[in-house]
Amino acid sequence: MGVLIILLLSTVSISHTPEVVEYSVERTSSPILAGIVWSENFDDEDFSDWMIFEINWTLPDGVVNFTIDPADLYNVSDGVLRAIGPEWNFAMRENSVAYGTWSFDIDIQRPDDINRFGVGLTGENYSDHWLPPTGSSNAYLISILIPNEGPSGDIRLARNEYPGTTNIVASYYVENIRGWKNFIVTREFDREGYFHIYMDGILIISAVDTYHTTSEYFTVFGMANHAIDNITVSDTIDYDAAPPDWEPKIPNLQITEGESFYYDANATDFSGIDKWWIDDTENFTIDEDGVITSTHNLAVGEYITTVWVNDTLGYMSGDAFSLIVNPATPTTTSPPTTPTPTPVDGPIPPIPMELIVAVTGVAVVVILVLVIWRIRK
Repeated sequence: MGVLIILLLSTVSISHTPEVVEYSVERTSSPILAGIVWSENFDDEDFSDWMIFEINWTLPDGVVNFTIDPADLYNVSDGVLRAIGPEWNFAMRENSVAYGTWSFDIDIQRPDDINRFGVGLTGENYSDHWLPPTGSSNAYLISILIPNEGPSGDIRLARNEYPGTTNIVASYYVENIRGWKNFIVTREFDREGYFHIYMDGILIISAVDTYHTTSEYFTVFGMANHAIDNITVSDTIDYDAAPPDWEPKIPNLQITEGESFYYDANATDFSGIDKWWIDDTENFTIDEDGVITSTHNLAVGEYITTVWVNDTLGYMSGDAFSLIVNPATPTTTSPPTTPTPTPVDGPIPPIPMELIVAVTGVAVVVILVLVIWRIRK
């Protein structure tokens, strides 16, 4: 037990660019999952399967005070398990699911100071004495931090490696986190460690972490006034509102004028790829496998278009790319050259006598004409 306590004892640093998202929703209930391993809605007001305890920080060597009556830390009212203790309260339940789907509703109402709240999806003990300073534990958890008196907060996917540090795998900033929120978390086995986290049906975190592969516990912990309900844990992926992932994104490309264009786009999705399409259908076409080709020889210039793909549940993703068509290299022409006589094999043949006489006669006539012209002059 107590595997997720270490998050509260470790130093956690986090930096991100806040993304403000407004949420105003009523409390929702979890979807019906296919491969349910266990579930709890507390309608019978029985939470005897849960281990309830509190850490008293003043005790030496991190020893927990188990003498506190669990009824003073948590109770069930109106079908909801709610913390009522003054400080850090923990509720744990056996859980073997390390890959699958976790769905639950959580409520955070504390109006002042700092409110830390967490849901440990997986947890595992690695020693008999799991508390500090000699204990060790591993876990994945959804950690929620609401500072000061405002409604905003950080939602974080964290990996606990006590006695090492707690690592923030990914985080998301929400402007209004107070009140009831529905969370659905999926972790794929085929793509080991691929997490999707949805809040009120909206995908807020996608992350990959493969450090922990097994689980023994599911845990709820934090300061007073947090609550949880409608917990369902499945060993199958029963929810997929994530768009397909590009593997990889389409790069900007270049071809030479006169060349045909060809590119094989790739995307993956747990529920499967449904179809592909492209914005610029005048210049490009794309087939059912994501292969993009040009419809004709493209003129010199830049072509910018977007390729779209959706999964079998209708969630789609687009990726824009640029294709530059460069001019073809011009063919250079050489200046005309005097043809080289073709050599003749063998001895040079004698010049015919008739040709010699004819040439000599012409020369004599030319000379006589020149002499007569000069005399008359």
